[in-house]
Amino acid sequence: MPPIPEKDQSCTRYTAAHLTTLPFTSEFRYCVKLLGKPVHEATFKTRVTADKSVRCVLVGDLAQGRKAQREVAYQIHHHKPEFLVALGDIVYSNGRISQYMAYFWGTYNNVAEPGR
Repeated sequence: MPPIPEKDQSCTRYTAAHLTTLPFTSEFRYCVKLLGKPVHEATFKTRVTADKSVRCVLVGDLAQGRKAQREVAYQIHHHKPEFLVALGDIVYSNGRISQYMAYFWGTYNNVAEPGR
């Protein structure tokens, strides 16, 4: 089945400089700006040295914004993994960017309490 054409969708793709000299085991705060105004702020951690353990999460069938998925997102947030691997089942041949933004980002970002 061919993809269903979508009209009037837009998204913004941001790029950053390639950072090559960041220290290991460090945390950095960043801000994404559009026309000089902040649109997103967050932190990231650099990789750890070989003598330190790493926690990660692997998740599939990520989101439709359901309560059970929000509870999984809360557990991920609670355990503070160094990274998450998205195993798939989040992109389809139809749908709108606004749905992806609401279901995926709304479920997995800024998870303050279970089921929220």
